[in-house]
Amino acid sequence: MEPEKTAAEAPRPAAANEIASSAPRTGRILLCLVAAAIVASPPAWLLVENFQNHFEIPPEAKAGISVVPTPEQQARLSVAGRIRDRKNLALTFALVGSVMGLALGAAAGFARGSMTKAAVGLIAGAAAGAVSGALGGAAAAWVAEQMKSVPIDAEYQSLLAEVAGFAILGLGPGLAASVVVRGGRGAAGGALAGFIAGLIGGALMYPMLWVAVILVPDIDAATVVPGPAIARFLWTIVPALPIALATGFAAGRKTAPRVA
Repeated sequence: MEPEKTAAEAPRPAAANEIASSAPRTGRILLCLVAAAIVASPPAWLLVENFQNHFEIPPEAKAGISVVPTPEQQARLSVAGRIRDRKNLALTFALVGSVMGLALGAAAGFARGSMTKAAVGLIAGAAAGAVSGALGGAAAAWVAEQMKSVPIDAEYQSLLAEVAGFAILGLGPGLAASVVVRGGRGAAGGALAGFIAGLIGGALMYPMLWVAVILVPDIDAATVVPGPAIARFLWTIVPALPIALATGFAAGRKTAPRVA
């Protein structure tokens, strides 16, 4: 006679089916997140175009300056310029992070087949992306300031600042989208995936801009936010795609069911 199976050994098809149905396939998650990143890039680019230079040097910092400023006046202008740049980069990265976060968060909820989760993901993703984006912009500004004393080309200085900025920016969208799909257990993996993908996306900007120079010779890659407009569009979409891909893999990663 065949020995009777214990409760722990007995198959549990209903539970297995429940687990399989509750976790969407990785392919579906990837498709939703990549599509969301592509759709979100034009609105993010438009926000960058309108707000990248929102803050200016205040009039009081320019007060009393003639054609040639004195050393004290020049120092005052330099401090005001650094504060302006920090604010503008924090705002610019925050806007990009917010749009990316709301898009990936909503797409993650859609991949789960739940409009409620999509709405939660949209709100949480926008908030998380705005915070991580602002922190990333502040980091990019700090790195850009430190790099000015390093004897390398301005393009490489800006590239390092972009890598730092997009790495931190990726934390928010990665965290939000993974939590929507996997719950709390997806938080660390999603944030790490977004961080690493942001590093990669920021680094990819350099070769992408050099390729774009063939079509648009006047591209300026010596600033953290490059110019002209076509370069800034690449600046928004190139990092978004790796972040979406990495977050999709992290969110869709299967975990073994717990054994009772």
